[in-house]
Amino acid sequence: MFRNIGRKIMVLAQVMAWIGIAASCISGVVMMTSDYMSPLIGLLVMVLGSLLSWVGSFMTYGFGQLIENTEILVVQGRQANAKLVRPPESGGNSGVNPGANPGSSREDTTKKPSLEKPEETFDDTSEHLVEKPKITDEEIANVSKLFERHEK
Repeated sequence: MFRNIGRKIMVLAQVMAWIGIAASCISGVVMMTSDYMSPLIGLLVMVLGSLLSWVGSFMTYGFGQLIENTEILVVQGRQANAKLVRPPESGGNSGVNPGANPGSSREDTTKKPSLEKPEETFDDTSEHLVEKPKITDEEIANVSKLFERHEK
């Protein structure tokens, strides 16, 4: 029922726009054929009503698209985070050849070197983007003097 809600909101916006356009056209035709109204008013209702129904659906459709795109970004973020932060591999021989002598200089040939970049951890805080000001002892002393003057 609430799965894929962004797509459902966009479909609802389209349906409501078409219903509004149809209602405007039907109302306009009724007004044009009526003896009590001018055909010009019926034509204006048809044109302006259809235009307003179409333009009015933009906000609803845009909201649905925003929700759908946000869901996509959340999934991509989780996938990217899962790729960056991996638990350490357990088991295996941890780079030691069991048949080699402990004192020998032979390397393990069972594990091939990786050409990939080393794994990085994902830090979702933006503290590293903000340059923090460095306060000197002199500035601290000046502020302390200001507070002392203010208290007197």
